[in-house]
Amino acid sequence: MLIVYEAQVSNLLPAPLESIKNQFQTAMKSLTDISTIHYTLCGIKELGIQPSENLCNDIKKNIDKANIESIYHASEAAKTLNNCQLPIDEFRPTVKTTLQADKTTLADLFYAVTSSRNLQIPMDEEQIEKRLTTLTKSDDSVLGQAYVLMIASQLNTAVSKYHSDSIHDLIQQADEVDGKSLQYEGGIGTTALIFSAMYQLADKAGAPLKIDEQHLSKFAYYFSTKRHVATVRSAYYLTKAYKLLSDPRHAVPVVVSRISPAWISPDSPSVLVSITNLMGYPIGEMSVVAESAKRKEDGVIVISKQKLVPKASDFSVYELPFYNTKIPRGLYTIHLTLNPVRNEAKLIGLNDHTIEVKVTSEAVIENAEVNLVDRDHSGQVKTNKLSYPTTLTDKMEIDYHQKVIVKFQIKDKQTNEYIRTQQCFLRFTNKQSQKEIVYLAEVGANSQYKAEV
Repeated sequence: MLIVYEAQVSNLLPAPLESIKNQFQTAMKSLTDISTIHYTLCGIKELGIQPSENLCNDIKKNIDKANIESIYHASEAAKTLNNCQLPIDEFRPTVKTTLQADKTTLADLFYAVTSSRNLQIPMDEEQIEKRLTTLTKSDDSVLGQAYVLMIASQLNTAVSKYHSDSIHDLIQQADEVDGKSLQYEGGIGTTALIFSAMYQLADKAGAPLKIDEQHLSKFAYYFSTKRHVATVRSAYYLTKAYKLLSDPRHAVPVVVSRISPAWISPDSPSVLVSITNLMGYPIGEMSVVAESAKRKEDGVIVISKQKLVPKASDFSVYELPFYNTKIPRGLYTIHLTLNPVRNEAKLIGLNDHTIEVKVTSEAVIENAEVNLVDRDHSGQVKTNKLSYPTTLTDKMEIDYHQKVIVKFQIKDKQTNEYIRTQQCFLRFTNKQSQKEIVYLAEVGANSQYKAEV
């Protein structure tokens, strides 16, 4: 069954997976602390790359067996490898002590519960539930609430279902920015961690994540705009968020992006549009329609209800033929709507996608001339006609009593009309020294340009 949500905040951007992968690969060249090892190995595996088994030695060398956070990072990193056996008995006292301590924080309890699961160290779930209830009352920060969700997701289903009701309240605590995105205090790493925690608990509770399409779209927009992140921790949780938002088991925001040049010309006459999820994977065949293409300058509509043509066998790329002699040059906004042909995914944002393009035209120089004029206007003007690409046959002799005036017009080759450009410059180059000087050409009557030297 196809479920379509109509929620569109702004065009999403494809996830910068190559940049994130490079960040992880750079970090792997210098793995000097256990948290970096954890986030780097888990992150690179999220991208489908299996870390080397040799990294098990790096994990073991960097563990502090008396520190529960260090044990947590090590146990998570070891899970990414096929055969990395950690000395469980050395960690057992720290894990047990943390689980039973009265002054354990939510973060430490999360580290201990996760380590216990990873290392298969038995724990008293009933006692954990009581500790969780007590700590929840003393720490109501958004990060603390995320730890509660992640801890509850590792306990029995009844506990997971009980705490799943708090997801709605946590979503409401997100900060909205410019009406387009949602984020939490603490930035991208914290926001992506909390977002992942919501999904983690919902999956354990066996229920869909209770988040409306507007909120989900705004989280997706926030994540999609993060092209660079400062730490591998943030990169790891951001990668998890991208994957969750691309998982067809959940609602999937649609990413529509132009992959052809922004300039429309005879050499590049079509607009190519990519339609994928955030991870860049196809989402199935679509009926894609350009509802309109409107010129920004005057609102003239040059295209209406034109269907795009699939250009890839996986239906990830569609083409809109755009250039013809009837469409005047200028900046255009193309409005696209999408309708799935066959798709089992729950899709968000099928309407009101916009693509910006600029129609250009080839120009030619006409009526060009170089005039020699006495500065006091006492002598006769000497005019030399120019025709591109030929040059003057005779050398011009000029002294300081004279000045050079260059005049020309620019004609649109497509419409045969004389046009005015935003700015026009003349460049003079010394053939021997290759030194250059540039003059501004000013436009006058009949779109004639003139530059005085």
